[in-house]
Amino acid sequence: MNPPAPGTAGDPGTPPAPGAPVPTGVTTAPGMAGTAVGGQGPARPVWALAGVVPAAWLAVFAGTLATGTTLRAISRDLHLVSAQGMTRIVLPYLVAAVLLLPLGYLLGRRAPNAVAVPAAALLVIGLAVAAFAPNATVLTVSRVLAGIAAGALVGTAAALVVGVAPAMRTALAVVAGAGAVLAAVLGVVLGGLFTTQLGFRTGFLFALVLGLIVGLAVAVVAVVGLARRPPQRPAVPRR
Repeated sequence: MNPPAPGTAGDPGTPPAPGAPVPTGVTTAPGMAGTAVGGQGPARPVWALAGVVPAAWLAVFAGTLATGTTLRAISRDLHLVSAQGMTRIVLPYLVAAVLLLPLGYLLGRRAPNAVAVPAAALLVIGLAVAAFAPNATVLTVSRVLAGIAAGALVGTAAALVVGVAPAMRTALAVVAGAGAVLAAVLGVVLGGLFTTQLGFRTGFLFALVLGLIVGLAVAVVAVVGLARRPPQRPAVPRR
């Protein structure tokens, strides 16, 4: 049996016609849409991670910001004993983040922008409340808000990384994971530095400024994603 002539439909080197389905397992160039995990629809473009992943890093940074030297300063200034500092400042963030992480991943696979935009806004609100909290109770509420935002953002970021084309998935996973680890370390280091020099609220104000920046990035990516979405074809009624 003779092989198909070059340029014909059966030639392996011939790209599929416009609108033709892409076979499972076939990927395109890095940064372009290929096949998602298991061939379930087109892969996410790399630029879709530009807002959510930095927002997830900031959420991790906000989590470790209230530890070490900063936590001791909070306990002193807001009249908490050491055990109360852990239970009222650290644990509320951790519990909220862990509980929301699976939900953020599941919802982020279907509608990442619908999760990331309100989560980024919630993170900004939590940081603002923490920066100006008059007492420990208000600060606890701010930590719960930041934890909810962290779980949603980290879960959505993980879903987007898993959903990119296989050729880029491993590299992006390494970058996202390394960035999260670095953000956690910087939260402790910078938080202690700000607290020592200017007080614990300065660290939250710094994170708030970053939150406004990454929140804007999340919103821009969401708008671009909506603009690039192909129009839905009207359903043809069956006769």
